[in-house]
Amino acid sequence: MALDDFADQASRNGLRATKKRRARAALLVAAVDLFEEQGFGATRVAEIAERAEVSHATFFNYFAGKDGLVSEWVRGLADETFVRCSEAASSAPLRPAVRRNLREFSAWVEERPDWLQETWPRCRVGPLVSGAHGAQRLVEVAQERGDLRRDVSPPQLGGLLMVVLVGAVGEWLAQEPRQDRLSGHVLRAVDLVLDGARRRSERVRPRGS
Repeated sequence: MALDDFADQASRNGLRATKKRRARAALLVAAVDLFEEQGFGATRVAEIAERAEVSHATFFNYFAGKDGLVSEWVRGLADETFVRCSEAASSAPLRPAVRRNLREFSAWVEERPDWLQETWPRCRVGPLVSGAHGAQRLVEVAQERGDLRRDVSPPQLGGLLMVVLVGAVGEWLAQEPRQDRLSGHVLRAVDLVLDGARRRSERVRPRGS
C-alpha cells in the first residue's frame, strides 16, 4: 500500500471514530435530558434515539439498554470529578483539593434529587472500576507527591474511590428523609478510603478546616 493510501485510510478511520464519539455523546445527552424531563422509567429507547437523531438500531450499537447508558453516564460524571481533583492535587495538598471538588459535585447532585433518585440505582459496578481513569490519575498524582502510600496500585485504589463515591451518592439519594447534606455524606465515605491509603506520617485536618 502506498503512503497516500495509508494516509487516506488513516483519515477515514479518524472520521469514523469521530462520528462514533459524536453519536455516543449525543445519545448520552439526549437520554439525560429525557430522564430529567420525564423520569427514567417513562423514557423509551426509541425516544432517546429520536432526540439524538440516530436510528433505534444505532442506539444498540453503543449501549445494551438504558441501564448500560446510565452506567456510562454516571461513570463519566464521577470520573470527571476525579480528573478535576487530580488537576488540583498536582499543585495543592490532596485533602483540600479533593474536598473542594467533591463539594462542587455534591452541590450539582443535590439540585437534581428527584430524577437522579430513580436513575442512579441503574448504574452497574463493573463499568465504574474498569473506567476509573480520572480516579486512577488522582492516585498517581498523590503518590508522586508523597501524599498516599505506594504499596497499593493506582487501578485498585482508583477503582475503590469510584465505587465509594458513586455508592455514597446512591445511598444518600435513597434516604427518606435525608438526614444530612450530600457533601458531608460523600466526604466521610471518601475520607475513609484516603485514611486507609495515607502515609503513616500524614496529619489530616478535620473537614471544614
